[in-house]
Amino acid sequence: QEYYRAGFLKCLNSGLLQDRKFKVVVDYSYSPASQILPDLLGELGVETVGLYAHTSANRVSRTASELKQALNELSRIVITLKADVGFLMDNGAEKLYLVDESGQVLSHEEALVVVGLLCAHASGAEVLAYPVHGSSALEKLASSKGAAVFRTPVNPRHLLDYARRPNVGFVGDADGGFIFPRFQPAFDAMFAIAHILEMLASHGGSIGALREHAASQIRVLHRRVPCPWSHKGQVMRFAQLAAKGHKVELVDGVKIHKPDGWVLVLPDGDEAFCHVWAEAETEKAARGYLDEYSHKVDEWQSADENSSTDTAAAVGTD
Repeated sequence: QEYYRAGFLKCLNSGLLQDRKFKVVVDYSYSPASQILPDLLGELGVETVGLYAHTSANRVSRTASELKQALNELSRIVITLKADVGFLMDNGAEKLYLVDESGQVLSHEEALVVVGLLCAHASGAEVLAYPVHGSSALEKLASSKGAAVFRTPVNPRHLLDYARRPNVGFVGDADGGFIFPRFQPAFDAMFAIAHILEMLASHGGSIGALREHAASQIRVLHRRVPCPWSHKGQVMRFAQLAAKGHKVELVDGVKIHKPDGWVLVLPDGDEAFCHVWAEAETEKAARGYLDEYSHKVDEWQSADENSSTDTAAAVGTD
């Protein structure tokens, strides 16, 4: 624990944080992190109000309804205490939810873009990495700040691989996980909280202002389409046929770029369905792509793979 503490504090600008005097609310979800983080944040001059800050062998996870209730509670407390930001970590202290100063709970996509944008502001030309299904908004905003962007496969193992690459300063998984390799190439919600506050102090703004700036550019939609294991390969082959005439990325699944957005078709690695993600300049257009390609995934499962290329292309193209 002392080794962790020394490395933690060494990687942060304590003077900057002490001058800013943040007030934050942290829901620890009964994590052992509740025995470590308060003292570390205290040394950095951060006033912390802790929720569920004790361990419980019977409370290692929250159901969806319990999570929603906890986020609503965190939101109310942030507003009541006039805190700068609220954080909710999972029991393993790996993933985070963010709540801005107005009590607005950030979606995982919004949090990814906000934290990535803070990194781009803080580090300039440093490399950011996040999965191929994440919003293009971060890529555009970070590039405008001089940062390079890598798109990664969705599997967390690949994200950890990218975290070990030279010059990569930030990796996000678009699911509440943040890696800052300068500290360690692993998901760590405790360090993420401290480093987000450090970058926020340097930036001078608020989570809410950054969210408002980013949210208008994020229109990622997602759907799971049932698909037997035996048909997944066929669906991927038809997806590549459907991409004819468009720019295609094969980082993970088949990502088809459209004039105003993109669609990603990706078979799930554990269950019998395919994912479809879509993003466009308007939510209406993104919804249209999502509906269109969800329908196509259904069609491709029953299409005749032995048919001619023309017939296959007709099934898959616009």
